[in-house]
Amino acid sequence: PAGPTVRPASALPRELGKPEDDLQLDVRAYQVDGLPSVSAADLAAVTAPFTGTARHYEDLGNAVAAVTRYMQRKLGYYVGMAYLPEQMLQDGVVHIFALEGRLDDVQVRWPAALPVRHEVIERYLAQLKPGAILRVADIERVVYLVNDLPGVRARFEIEPGREPGTASLIVTPEAEPRFSGRLDYDTLGPRNTGVSRFGARAVIASPTGLGDALQLNLRGSAGGGLYDGGVSYSLPVGGSGLKLGTVLSEVHYFLPSAAVLQNLRGTATLGNVLGLYPVVRSRNLNLFMLATVARKRFEDRWESLVVRRSTHSVQLGVLGDYRDDAFGGAVSTYELSLLQGSAALGPLYSLTGLQANYRKLDVSWSRLQNLVPGRLQLYLRAKGQFANTNLDPSERMPVGGADGVRAFDPAEGAADDAQLLTAELRWLPPASLFGNVARELVFSAFYDWGHARYAHAPDALGALAAELLGPQNRATLGALGAGVLWERPNDFTLRFNLAWHVQGQPTIRPHSHLPRAEMVLSKAF
Repeated sequence: PAGPTVRPASALPRELGKPEDDLQLDVRAYQVDGLPSVSAADLAAVTAPFTGTARHYEDLGNAVAAVTRYMQRKLGYYVGMAYLPEQMLQDGVVHIFALEGRLDDVQVRWPAALPVRHEVIERYLAQLKPGAILRVADIERVVYLVNDLPGVRARFEIEPGREPGTASLIVTPEAEPRFSGRLDYDTLGPRNTGVSRFGARAVIASPTGLGDALQLNLRGSAGGGLYDGGVSYSLPVGGSGLKLGTVLSEVHYFLPSAAVLQNLRGTATLGNVLGLYPVVRSRNLNLFMLATVARKRFEDRWESLVVRRSTHSVQLGVLGDYRDDAFGGAVSTYELSLLQGSAALGPLYSLTGLQANYRKLDVSWSRLQNLVPGRLQLYLRAKGQFANTNLDPSERMPVGGADGVRAFDPAEGAADDAQLLTAELRWLPPASLFGNVARELVFSAFYDWGHARYAHAPDALGALAAELLGPQNRATLGALGAGVLWERPNDFTLRFNLAWHVQGQPTIRPHSHLPRAEMVLSKAF
């Protein structure tokens, strides 16, 4: 179907220039022409403050500016504007003419070489139709979707179109590095498999030229208690922003001092396929829908005994972020997902009381709030998991560790139902203290709180699981700590935290009063 027509230049009324002598008019109302889809009542409300007797030219200009603001902020017209045309005043009605700002054309200035094929980028640009009104939401969506493609960065500019009231969109894609990677060292691992860990990641941007991405990951503990590897692949489909992907990974672990069985070792294999769709993609609000189908297989070995189990699950969720100006401005993130799973349990696991079918709800929210611009921030986070029955161990939520209560080992507090709260004060030091490095530093003080309900239905547990659980089915953990982050974008990251437990008793190193230290060192290449 044909798009909206563009009004020819000859049909546009000439703009009224500022008169040499001041004028006074009795303005009964304003009539805004050129906005057929907007109700006259709404436009009258916008211009009402500028009506009345003895109005000057400046009042008319202010009414025009108010209409322009309404078009751009309320209607979301990206280049919409109003002006005062030449006219004869009749019955106290002043005419204002509005230009909606329609798209003339999209021009792409292609570079000599680009990892992503031209037709892939053109599919996204085709969402913008010549002749249609240029809306902020439509422009931002295309800008972000194109820049989401691995291996490309695009600059978007607006230039005047061939007709008044129209604009041309100029797109300049640039190639980004096709290969990138990272080496990591951290002390975030659990004590039973090794605190110190080494990792590596390699990413190939658009290996087939389709805007896809291939990622390889390797990680291992210094003591050899755990090592894993994985590969993931994602591919954009069409021009709407939909991406499909798959992840394959395998974990090998060795527990020389497990709670019940000594020298327990095993393998976990994960495979999933996923779909991610951006319902809203913009500067101040992002909303994604995520669907995942996953299969996990586990094999535990102790001496000559081999125990196998597997799980299948389907997960649906939404996630995203938003920005607002409240109290100095903030960025918030959110996530909500529901997982339905089933487990194929071996004879031994059938004695634990685990259920073959289970469901869990995961929610999380965080907010980074500016307190003193450029100097002081407050980070808040809430996270929770709610199950309907006793879960497979792989589906439990950890309460300890770097993503939980940081004074406790990552192996502590894995629970069917769990909640976490974090409050962290972040200080960005001035250059007078650290010179140019100051903008790369963040100092923090934090409090973590977590509650774990280890078994959703403890009465349904078998004898083996009950022995592992012990008499206490609930625990509340708390920690105070401080940390420093030194981050140079696209180069390296160094993070160090110290955390003291102030609530709850650790089951790993139960009599130690020393703080738990966390260090992360990452180098990009």
